[in-house]
Amino acid sequence: MPRASERPAGAKSKRYVIGVDPEDPTIPLTKELVKTRLSEYGEEYRTLAQEARSGSSGAQSRRTELAKHMRQLTQWLTANEPMVTVQLPVARQSKEGWRVGNLVYGPGQHTVPASVAQHLLYMVDACRRGELALYQNNGEDIDLKSIGDRAARVDAL
Repeated sequence: MPRASERPAGAKSKRYVIGVDPEDPTIPLTKELVKTRLSEYGEEYRTLAQEARSGSSGAQSRRTELAKHMRQLTQWLTANEPMVTVQLPVARQSKEGWRVGNLVYGPGQHTVPASVAQHLLYMVDACRRGELALYQNNGEDIDLKSIGDRAARVDAL
């Protein structure tokens, strides 16, 4: 894309406007609409895969356009996600902490987006269930319901 100084006078940039549908800028975005569009775009992207592999330039350009739209909608969804505070215990399986993508969360309190919090609490719950299974093999009985309840509350957001 040419820089603003290189564009002819009166030419508008084709930049994405935050908060509107990429295909129809007159429609404001809602969480439900974004999820629906992401599902539709993802399905279309997958159906065009065979045509794009066979060399169809139309299919390749449409897949590129769909990927751009999905990336923009995902960014909007992530930007409008509520922030949640989670308390993480010491990760007993690994010395480095809880890993989500490229980020590592050590023990303690963290404020993260709701989807990351849900994933972290799922990992904590899975770890605790593994520990519970080990204790039950030794004849001990432990209730870990509170961690699963916290993950369900984050999922409700």
